[in-house]
Amino acid sequence: ETIPAALEGKFDDIARVYKKEIMYDAIIFPQKDLMRGKLSQRASIDDIINFEHSNPETVSFWRKSISNMTSQACIKCGGGINSLSIDAGGYASICSLYVEDKISFLSNDEKTIRKYLKDSHNKMQSYYINSKCSTCDQKSICRWCAAYANLEHGNSSEPIDFMCELAQRRISAFTEV
Repeated sequence: ETIPAALEGKFDDIARVYKKEIMYDAIIFPQKDLMRGKLSQRASIDDIINFEHSNPETVSFWRKSISNMTSQACIKCGGGINSLSIDAGGYASICSLYVEDKISFLSNDEKTIRKYLKDSHNKMQSYYINSKCSTCDQKSICRWCAAYANLEHGNSSEPIDFMCELAQRRISAFTEV
């Protein structure tokens, strides 16, 4: 029911009322407690591609991204560099999705927290470098990250088949001829 509502522009209408932009992410991940039941609610790849084709800005985004595909050596993970998530208990993690490794934001000094953030970021980068995804030609189109892989598989280096197929389909659907 969410995709039809989005196609009808209902979410865009709400965003306009509040003078905000809305960005759609059609991928559903397991809950942070690694319960995978929600995956049955994930939109199909066909639905995602059709939905993305319905928005000219999204079409433009994917066409530009595909034309600028790169074989960059590292992902652009901002975890611990330009993102930080603090839960209700005062524990910080490098992003809201990767919550296995936390530090008390309230009982540690700034130097300790900065070291934690840097070390955690480097750990996430190493998961990527040591994954099969690091040599994939589609890595700059795929939205894979170690946090997503951990939620999907309980393994931070594992490729996510759904995301691999979605990247292939996006390339096929949005490549300008």
